[in-house]
Amino acid sequence: MDVLDYNTPILEEDTPYERTNYINPDEHKKSSTFQIFLHLFKSNIGVGVLNMPQTLSRAGILLGPVVSLLCIIPIIHCMLLLLKCSREIKKRTNKKAIGYAGTFRYSFIEHIGPYSRYLVYVGNFYLLASQLGVCTVYITFAAETLYSVTEKPFDIRLFMLMIGLLIIPLVFVTRLDVMSILSGGANALCLFSLICTLGYILRDVKSPKNYPMIGDMSKFPLFISSVMYVFEGINVVIPLDNEIAEPDRYPFVLKLATYLCGFIYFSFGLLGYLAYGSHALDSVTLNLPIQPFTNVVKIVYAIGIIMTFFIQFHIAMSVMMPTILKKVPNRSRHTLVSSITRFFFASLILFLAIAIPQMKNLISFIGAFSCTSLSLIFPCIIHMATFWNTQGEDRLTRSVIIKDISIIILGSCLAVVGVFASIAEIVKEYKLTPD
Repeated sequence: MDVLDYNTPILEEDTPYERTNYINPDEHKKSSTFQIFLHLFKSNIGVGVLNMPQTLSRAGILLGPVVSLLCIIPIIHCMLLLLKCSREIKKRTNKKAIGYAGTFRYSFIEHIGPYSRYLVYVGNFYLLASQLGVCTVYITFAAETLYSVTEKPFDIRLFMLMIGLLIIPLVFVTRLDVMSILSGGANALCLFSLICTLGYILRDVKSPKNYPMIGDMSKFPLFISSVMYVFEGINVVIPLDNEIAEPDRYPFVLKLATYLCGFIYFSFGLLGYLAYGSHALDSVTLNLPIQPFTNVVKIVYAIGIIMTFFIQFHIAMSVMMPTILKKVPNRSRHTLVSSITRFFFASLILFLAIAIPQMKNLISFIGAFSCTSLSLIFPCIIHMATFWNTQGEDRLTRSVIIKDISIIILGSCLAVVGVFASIAEIVKEYKLTPD
């Protein structure tokens, strides 16, 4: 994810932390359409692409790709709804920039008045859960990948602890220029490793006839939850709208970038599944042959993901910090409070990664718990709240209301079933794991 992805305030309240860590939309140059396209593209391409072969193995060679591609349609629709609501609210409130949680709040302000401020906490809770979950997956991925190139002299949890002790001191870095360097370096390293991995996958591709058309349906909720994780980039839809120099072109760019990311994810997943089938591991890089060059590819990818971890962690803190610092009246203590908060959440991420070293199940849980709400449920709720009393072409017709409610019900069912299925799978793997 690029550093520009988190430069738009998520909360409306202004704090010294916000003034230091966010760019005022009136004081910096807007991004070009192509730059925004790249930001959208990079914000959606992460560890999830390496897990797609295993994800598709849960659904089968036919059902997996078809359902995955169909999932893109309501997700993009909800992205456009969220964008439409954000623009309408900015027009009503005369605000230059507004975030996801702010959009949630102001969509309800004429319905529930001052109580709408509590929706900021709801929105930020899910945003924070999503970002911290992604960070946990990154730690797990980096540890599993680096562990695979060693002689496995000790338990992987101890290996995670060692990586965490190296990472935690660096989470106190908050300078945006450093973040930009990390972002560029991470993108280059991950792209190199991804291309090399694809080359090895293509050598091992087998006939689709070797695989079942439809997989084990008991794994289907886990499959859908993992697919939802792929589109956690909805977090940046509104911030990037505040950044683009040509707002009229943004909806097209948003659709193009999302469809392209979806195509890459599912093409990569399909090829990986054709290569390794049910033997596809949490990360397809773990299926690569044990050779000096493939070890380099794994190490490079792990380093790239560790560099991306700091950016994702900074985004999480950008969600959390304004609310925390608002409760600290003595501004001279803000730096100390910020450091303590960063240490606490970095330690929490490390604890979760060590406690649940199951990347595939973490991805399913995060996809079901937070990504489904952010990508499907909340946008439709916000849409109905924003335009409930609106007349004219934007009014809510009966068919629009039925459509929104249907997506909310579908998303809620996916979230509940996915969360329970993920937890059950985590518990099951713990029981199967020897002490």
